[in-house]
Amino acid sequence: MPVWLRTIIGFAAGIVIGIFSSMLGVAGGEMMIPTIMLVFAISIKIAGTLSLAISIPTIMIGLSKYYRQGKLHELRAERGFIGWMAAGSIVGALIGSSLLPFVPNALLHVLLGVILLVSALKLLSHGKA
Repeated sequence: MPVWLRTIIGFAAGIVIGIFSSMLGVAGGEMMIPTIMLVFAISIKIAGTLSLAISIPTIMIGLSKYYRQGKLHELRAERGFIGWMAAGSIVGALIGSSLLPFVPNALLHVLLGVILLVSALKLLSHGKA
């Protein structure tokens, strides 16, 4: 794929993912990783790393927008939960990044598929409740 076409498709995919990510309040990795893998034929390990790098500005924009809308104050009651979950996430990221060289791509494909499938089923059941 020529660089100019890859750039245009990447920009368009970023817009679509950014729209849905901001509406759902997520960083977009659950949409970004499969898009990077399927559209650009990039391995799951590189796609995950790209997703993290791309998510940083997305998260910053989302947080600043929520702040300007006055929605972050609603999270005060959840400070303890946020702090502990963030700490756990940091520990998990350190462990996961250390294990990454030893985990086969095929296992990561299955894990990502299961996570996306469970998430989709949960969303479907939530809509019916």
